[in-house]
Amino acid sequence: MRIRIAIAVWLFAVAPPATAGPEPDTVHELLERDSESFANGKYEDAIRDYTRAIKLDPGSAAAYSARGTAHQANGNHAAALSDLTEALKRDPNNAATRYYRGLAYVHLGWPDKAITDFTEVIELTPDYAPAFYNRGLAFEHAKQFDKALADYNEVLRLDPKHANALMGRGTVHAATGQFDKAVIYYNESARLDPNQSLVFFNRGFALFHQGKRDAALADLNEAIRLDPEDAEYFLFRSTCRMARSELDDALKDADQAVRLAPRNPDAFVHRSAVHFARAAWGAALKDLSEAIRLDPNHRSAFSSRARVLASCPDASYRNPIQAIKDAERAGELTGRKNSDATEARAALLFERGARWHAQGELDKALTDYDAAARLDPNNARIFYARGSVHLAMRDYDRAIKDLTESIRLDPTFVWAFNDRGAVRFAAGAWGAALGDFDEALRLDPKHTTALANRGLLRAAAGDAALRDATKALEDAKAACEATHWRSGLALEAYAAACAEAGSFEYAIRTQKMVQLDTEYAKAHDLTVHERLKLYERKMPLWLEPPRASK
Repeated sequence: MRIRIAIAVWLFAVAPPATAGPEPDTVHELLERDSESFANGKYEDAIRDYTRAIKLDPGSAAAYSARGTAHQANGNHAAALSDLTEALKRDPNNAATRYYRGLAYVHLGWPDKAITDFTEVIELTPDYAPAFYNRGLAFEHAKQFDKALADYNEVLRLDPKHANALMGRGTVHAATGQFDKAVIYYNESARLDPNQSLVFFNRGFALFHQGKRDAALADLNEAIRLDPEDAEYFLFRSTCRMARSELDDALKDADQAVRLAPRNPDAFVHRSAVHFARAAWGAALKDLSEAIRLDPNHRSAFSSRARVLASCPDASYRNPIQAIKDAERAGELTGRKNSDATEARAALLFERGARWHAQGELDKALTDYDAAARLDPNNARIFYARGSVHLAMRDYDRAIKDLTESIRLDPTFVWAFNDRGAVRFAAGAWGAALGDFDEALRLDPKHTTALANRGLLRAAAGDAALRDATKALEDAKAACEATHWRSGLALEAYAAACAEAGSFEYAIRTQKMVQLDTEYAKAHDLTVHERLKLYERKMPLWLEPPRASK
């Protein structure tokens, strides 16, 4: 079942048409003018002016909120989330902004965070039906069906003709296998809003699982009539037609789904099943291989290809060796016990650890990486990842130990040398750090992070014997050019190299450019500003000498 989202226009009213005159130059004027651009669907124009407003007043919660909702309307939910979060830092009690951030979390597949935001909106505005509706949606995707149903019921108490809430009731019942009840609610939703394609799709899904295939097909036909650009509608109608042994029509629908969603691996997996049913073995294998190309971790694609390669009636397509490899890969992706069960479990723990790591949950990441390393002690990537966590936790001894083990297991692992160099650099072991950066660049002469790190070290090492302004400029400039002068690390290295060479004007200008890399600047805010002040005093960046060798 697909996500249904009811976007409520709440925060921004449409301003009167702008009259001819000078370009707006205040935050208020920019927000007022671009409410019209937003209302007319000119989201890029609105985003551009909202960005101007933010530059004029970085503390404006309204400007960040406005740009966030424009990004959301334009389909960029990650950018929306970032801006709406910034707005809430400045105005944490703004219910409208929090509501829109909840929608961003729903779009991005984070129902728990969405639930938190919608709950706060409800506390602030207890009669706002869309907040209950979308919290119900988030509960549904978190598989908390009782809570989802309670929220849909509350929506209908506030708005008895809310068609989407009725459809929500239906999807909760369908998700729990109560298709009879689901159809009743879909019927009422369709009566209230006969132009909503999704209710016909959902009802067709429920009817199909009741074994009412003719009625299901009729609903799917209506869903496609209302929205002929939705690939999922064609995929499920193809499934319905396969069940009715209408293989030629099923293939036509599958072809259309692939045309509408050429990067969706599920569309290719489904079409392969139609090809297989039609004894088109080569076409089936081609589609499954394409699905795997699009998603190398697609379990169903590996499993299906294994079945075709193992049992295809045409012996010319059978390939038992590849079939075994595919079956093992499918087993790894599901965690099923097989000859590679231990490595598969290690891979799953590693993947979960990587997710925790990306979310900043370092203790949880470390727990998973520890378990993965015990199961698969010969995997260089696991030790590298664990070393990165130790570095983030400033546990330099353990970081060096893990990165050294990673290098032992894979002496060509460039990132392991670079990161061990970074740890040694942070610990003040300048000579050892330089050796690691040299080795990383021997393995990959264009490795921009290693170039930037070596440039920074050559510009600022506490050991004067290692400082070399000319070589530092050479390394840092190469890193900046390779990253189009947008990498905060590379820019800091170039600024330090300019300062070491006595070119403080260039050092100041380059250090100010570090702010262009917002993520880096935010993570290194204090250091970035301290170094700028240093260059403004016409002093080079000479870091403190090492306290202890590593």
